[in-house]
Amino acid sequence: MRKTLVALLFVLPFAAPVAATQYLRLVNATDSPIVAVEATPVGTAQRGQLSLAERPLHPGRELGVALQGVTRCRYDLRLVYADGREVLTRGFNVCQRSHTQPATLTARFDEA
Repeated sequence: MRKTLVALLFVLPFAAPVAATQYLRLVNATDSPIVAVEATPVGTAQRGQLSLAERPLHPGRELGVALQGVTRCRYDLRLVYADGREVLTRGFNVCQRSHTQPATLTARFDEA
């Protein structure tokens, strides 16, 4: 299976002087392609959205996402699927990872 790696920069408009890039690996373990990903730092209204309409994340594939802006650990992640379903994962901690691997969110329909 070929891995798909796409970088996305979610630029937060009110970045503090100390900005950093954090990484998330998203794995689609469902039977429907993912067509959009939205990341909102917990406790803020700042959103970053990636539309995958032109190149959906198909089942069994993975996507690398770079979250750029003020260093934050917890994000509410909303995934939109081609079949119309949406899954919201609240408070996902992108800081809980090893030093060499990004945090991984495995997309499943039972996460809601």
